[in-house]
Amino acid sequence: MTLQLQFMHTPAAGRAAYIVCAVALAMSGAVVPSVQAEPAPSTASPKPAWNVYAAPQRLVKLADGRAINIYCLGRGSPTVVLDAGLGDSAVVWRKVHAQLATRSKVCAFDRAGSGFSDPGPMPRDAVHIAQDMKAMFSAAGLKPPYVLVGHSLGGLDVRYYADLQLDEVAGMVLVEPATEHQDKRIVKVLPALAALFDQQRSVLQSCLDRLEGKRKPNPELDQFCEEQPAADLPAAVNAAAAALSAKPYHLRSLLSELDGVLGPSSDEAVAARRSYGAIPLIVLTAGNPMVPGLSSSDREALLRIIKQMHGEQAALSSRGTDRVVPDSGHYVQLDQPKAVIDAVADVLAAVNAN
Repeated sequence: MTLQLQFMHTPAAGRAAYIVCAVALAMSGAVVPSVQAEPAPSTASPKPAWNVYAAPQRLVKLADGRAINIYCLGRGSPTVVLDAGLGDSAVVWRKVHAQLATRSKVCAFDRAGSGFSDPGPMPRDAVHIAQDMKAMFSAAGLKPPYVLVGHSLGGLDVRYYADLQLDEVAGMVLVEPATEHQDKRIVKVLPALAALFDQQRSVLQSCLDRLEGKRKPNPELDQFCEEQPAADLPAAVNAAAAALSAKPYHLRSLLSELDGVLGPSSDEAVAARRSYGAIPLIVLTAGNPMVPGLSSSDREALLRIIKQMHGEQAALSSRGTDRVVPDSGHYVQLDQPKAVIDAVADVLAAVNAN
């Protein structure tokens, strides 16, 4: 099986996101060349309302002086918290944020080193990310209970937070979430994908080396390091994303998060794993994992292992379910936003019924 290197357009989500492999991301948020990240370019006109993502909304100061960008809409309890995948910022929730805010208070945030948030101390593993979330909630005055919504790497983040602070968590929605050591489990089923996992880090490292002057410009490589504008986002938002992609600390953060999910963060999540009792928990699985070069039988095998891992996460709650979203790639919130809106609404309804 030969997998062609095919870099897909990713709007304003940071350099790593547009070299994301749906194989890795469908389980981890890890970046890999040759697969779709966000949906391919469309002819959609820029939406003026989304100019809000061109600048930080609220920079809350943590105890160590760092600033974390958080964008909240709506009112009510529990507070819904949106955590994006590797390389993404709050803008990735643009199709669901305002709609969800008609039901409760909804806050999207940029993890350290992404979006408009300051970089954080290394390593960027699950432990440090959970510490940042706890400090951000306090600094922003966001009191529990929370409904945690995590996409890709963010799915591992929020689940680890729940492992440590289950008394604060009323429910969860995991959108194509990361799974501990999924790279090893996938390669065991589809050994040919090992090459993609190897390539993912080398591409990011090459882009960082260029920014830090550690290698000479190389047009053949550098084409994969440039941020591409999104057709549905205003020019100012695309410009902000391009500016972020040129900052070495952004790529250093991504590399550390990638290393974490393939190692330390997975180990930390395994050690902390617990039952979530009966809290409402919905996992969303893309019905169309887009990996060019896979045969139909290999695609079916890939979806089976993804569903198995997502099912294991749903089973952590006695009220957990795994929903397959047809005609969706890894970015369900962009491909099929209603599926995410409905899942969060169902969790909120179950929480409020209790």
